[in-house]
Amino acid sequence: MKKLVLNFLMILLLINIVACRSEDPDDPRYTRLSDFDYLLVRDTSLRYGFIDSEFNEVIECRFSNATFFENGLSIVKDPNTNKYGLIDINGDYVVESQYESITSINDSNYFIVQHEDLYGLMNIHGVELTEFLYSEIKYGEYEPIVAIKDPETEKWGYLSLSGTTLTDFIYDEVYAFNGRQITAVKVGDEWGIVNSTGNYLISPRFSNVFMSSPNSLISVRQDGAWGLVNSSGTLVLPIEYDFYFRFNENGISAIRQDKMYGLVNESGEIVVDMLYKSNEYMFFPMFLEFPNSVTFNKDQKYYIFDYDGDIIFSSVRYSPIMYNENLILAEDMIRHEEVVINYNSRIIGEADEDLTYKVLPYFENFFFAEHILTRDTGSLFVADVYNLKGDLLTPDPTKYDRYVTNYSRKDYIPVEYLDLGAYGLIDSKGNVVFEPEYLWIRIFDDDVVMAKKDRLVCIMDLEGNIILDYKYVDIIYEIDW
Repeated sequence: MKKLVLNFLMILLLINIVACRSEDPDDPRYTRLSDFDYLLVRDTSLRYGFIDSEFNEVIECRFSNATFFENGLSIVKDPNTNKYGLIDINGDYVVESQYESITSINDSNYFIVQHEDLYGLMNIHGVELTEFLYSEIKYGEYEPIVAIKDPETEKWGYLSLSGTTLTDFIYDEVYAFNGRQITAVKVGDEWGIVNSTGNYLISPRFSNVFMSSPNSLISVRQDGAWGLVNSSGTLVLPIEYDFYFRFNENGISAIRQDKMYGLVNESGEIVVDMLYKSNEYMFFPMFLEFPNSVTFNKDQKYYIFDYDGDIIFSSVRYSPIMYNENLILAEDMIRHEEVVINYNSRIIGEADEDLTYKVLPYFENFFFAEHILTRDTGSLFVADVYNLKGDLLTPDPTKYDRYVTNYSRKDYIPVEYLDLGAYGLIDSKGNVVFEPEYLWIRIFDDDVVMAKKDRLVCIMDLEGNIILDYKYVDIIYEIDW
């Protein structure tokens, strides 16, 4: 029972970790600060400004809020008017601060603007394309169409970015097109499928829908079963499967029928027959964001498929629990103990009663033996850090706080020295790169380090040479991360 609870908690942890694959440009761990034309900064007065790629201040900190530049424009909030406008890279207003909110769409070629409680559209030149008529607007990143809500009837319709009405307010709920040629709309309690002109490809008759891929594939549910609709509104998979489909960038999704799993591609072709069980997805079927693979078992043998449908691990002895690109946390089905192995089934670490191993997606070159540390202030979980050879990198009194997982690099990891309440940096051999004297540390893909000491942030290289001295409270390279 204890093992089941532990595995369930590990699944929860895996699901709550940001799911990214190696070298993904959207993964902040692989960010290169030198690739940014401009970074947002905030000074001690808590006002925002900008620095360039050489970390020189180019726009002074004078805004109470700001966004990154996109298409030469930044959305800023003026502290005097408490309203939003647009500035150019010289810091000059292109659109005066006069709106309650501004939202960029289509690479800042268009904007959703708010006046009092209603919304309208504006183009890059500051021309208002519609009146302020809508209580809500839904949009896709690169679509020429937005969904609009009537404040009186609370019904939805669709509008082109030029301001042309495409449909009346006739839907009770809608999805934005968001890169798809089709989308789903709800009338009453049932969902249907429409094209970009608002014409029905499938009239409302489904109890639920799921946007399965950015390529116009939509999962539809009817009478408790799921099928798959393509961009022409044709069922490419009949409505007879246990769960919706979630396609990855390779165009592959898990598929489940009668609680047996396989893999399917975007054409509806079964890539791997539904002959496998999967305890990993007992609670959260089809959550396949990381690491673009899924653990299956059949005939008392355990498999990991990649999302091309190829087997990358198989074993009769080891049942994978969680894994990353190099390591697998598995249950040894003979000894009924947890072990860390590589993809050749070589044991790297063995847990005992006091340790709980974790193999986390963000740490391709590290794994952890988590245990409870009792202190005067109470007990907390900490984790010793190990490399791919099983070498302990954090001997006492250095302890690693599990909550800094998002900030590792391939060869570096920030560690918290709990007795000091400060962070340092070690490499994959356990060498101390920076002594523990920082409130936090971030390391980037061009070996640039950002660290905070007291209230201020600096940028330095791995030798500790200061590139940007302590001046700003925040240096921001990723919004809402």
